[in-house]
Amino acid sequence: MFEIRGVLEGFYGRPWSWAERRAMVDFAARHGYNRYFYAPKNDPIHRNRWREPYLPTEMRWFGELARRCEAGGLRLVFGLSPLEYHYTSEAHWRSLLDKVRAAQAVGVRDFFLLMDDMPDRFRYPEDGERFGSLGEAQAWLCGRLRQEVAGELYFCPTEYHGAGDSPYLRTLGERLDGGIEVFWTGREVCSSVLRTPDAHAVSAVLRRPVVYWDNYPVNDVDMRYDPHIRPYRGRDADLDSACKGIALNAALQPEASKIALHTAAQYLADPQGYDPEAAWDRALLELTGDPADAEAVRTLADLARKNPLEPGQHLDNALRGRLEGFFAAPVTPERVGEMRRLFEGLARSAERLEKLRNRALAADLAPWTQKLAGWAEVGLRGLDVLEAPSEAKVEGLLGAIFRVRENFHWVGGDLFDVFARECVRAVSRPSLSQAGGGWTEWK
Repeated sequence: MFEIRGVLEGFYGRPWSWAERRAMVDFAARHGYNRYFYAPKNDPIHRNRWREPYLPTEMRWFGELARRCEAGGLRLVFGLSPLEYHYTSEAHWRSLLDKVRAAQAVGVRDFFLLMDDMPDRFRYPEDGERFGSLGEAQAWLCGRLRQEVAGELYFCPTEYHGAGDSPYLRTLGERLDGGIEVFWTGREVCSSVLRTPDAHAVSAVLRRPVVYWDNYPVNDVDMRYDPHIRPYRGRDADLDSACKGIALNAALQPEASKIALHTAAQYLADPQGYDPEAAWDRALLELTGDPADAEAVRTLADLARKNPLEPGQHLDNALRGRLEGFFAAPVTPERVGEMRRLFEGLARSAERLEKLRNRALAADLAPWTQKLAGWAEVGLRGLDVLEAPSEAKVEGLLGAIFRVRENFHWVGGDLFDVFARECVRAVSRPSLSQAGGGWTEWK
């Protein structure tokens, strides 16, 4: 088992509400997590305006969250992300320390200094004159902060992914206080695999076992149209022997995040015995509370499987072969009927998703549900053209395709669009009857 098992609110985009955070803490407690890292990039007081204090009401909420975490066996780790920090400025240091003191006053004990996604050079010339390198300056700042924090202190370096060996990382390994935990995302920002030998290598450079900041199921920035509700996978069964722990960066949709987080909790508790698909079955059933609802979510997830843990497999869904191969064989009324039942089934899945017992999950998945419903309509309209072609039906089909494509949330890529257009082409291709396929053979 991993010593540190964390949920990380560290994405770009709308920070969660306090109610959503409280619900996530309760979920995390039930599933064996023991850290909640607070570091949402678009909380302006956390990052862009970090020198500005939180309001008293906000600090009261942090205190309540810390107590909720403690009651559930978690530690709230309070993030500090001082953008454009001036290392030689006592005013900047005082602002940072005031932030720590305010959090400590409401019961927060553990802290997280984040220097990720920041320039790899000094902002102020005098910092460069005093410190030989950015690594030396950051190690010095971490050491200074370590003296003010009685609990745990975590650090996310400016270089947080890659081969795991550089002058910057070696400086951190040499200069950082041994009691400071260091985050690492793997060979990539969103790593498809985390391998034990890689963990050993970067841990040796940093002179401590790393804590993985695992960027799954996070779906911010370019991934914001991907739901990331497939199971956790690609992590070595003995990874816990080479790192201190894993914190999973959650998605923009907190309730939908719980599907992947549920499966990850099972891996973190028993990496040797972890089975992604079996874990996913349990997660879907618990999050939906109904087998039919779980199956509907599974159908959507199969078609919306674009995620960093399954690179190159975004179209490897259960329907791809049937859609792409439909016109490779003779088109008969029986095969059209089978395809119609398929699309009607997708439409029923979309209807089920709209009415999920878990209303928060239904709301989180709504854009993808709407896309699924739209593609089901497109498929059925394509078959209508195939069975009784008319210009009005073709125009209706193209209008439906246009409406669906206005929704950028990813479900099946272009599979349904291509299939529907091929239906139109098929009815205007007389050669199909001679080739042994197409509408003209059985009209």
